Amino acid sequence: MSAPEFDHRSPGGMNANAKILIAEDDFAFRDMLEDVLVEEGYPVFVARNGSEALGVLGRIGRPVLILLDMNMPVMDGMTFLTHLKEWPDRERIEVVIMSAAVEVEKLFGQTPGIIKALKKPFDLAEILALAEEFAARRATSEGASAAAAAAQPTAATVAVTPPPVSEGASAAATAAQPTAATAAVIPPPPAPEE
Repeated sequence: MSAPEFDHRSPGGMNANAKILIAEDDFAFRDMLEDVLVEEGYPVFVARNGSEALGVLGRIGRPVLILLDMNMPVMDGMTFLTHLKEWPDRERIEVVIMSAAVEVEKLFGQTPGIIKALKKPFDLAEILALAEEFAARRATSEGASAAAAAAQPTAATVAVTPPPVSEGASAAATAAQPTAATAAVIPPPPAPEE
């Protein structure tokens, strides 16, 4: 059996739709974050640098919360954020930047899409609170989207008023005429065999 392309753990549960990507080069710290988030029911994906994070992000669904270390080898957090600006569904991706070396507080107000900046070390309760808020926001927005989609009329649910009955025409003949609503649901009769 071959190893997976990227590390992913997901126990399922209530937070199963709030995906989290951890881009962090410090294995022990990344593993600790992953363990805590998986224990809370979040699907977690991990990457060792920004380049791997872009690859993982291209393979996982949305929405996603990214916990992004700013000081990583191969591709650092700032370069990752530059690439992230070009993603077509960028509005469905939220980022928390974190670093011990970089002044993350200065980046927070200047870079769009960053919802929080954390200076390492930080309390894990902060990450859990951010993940919980993210899951709640997404559940609310997805619930609203689903309700809006359900309220949209479709060809099968649109009520079409039949044409008025002209004098002399029988009501039965008019009732037999297909409407847009019945035509979308009822297939045409098969062609007669020859």
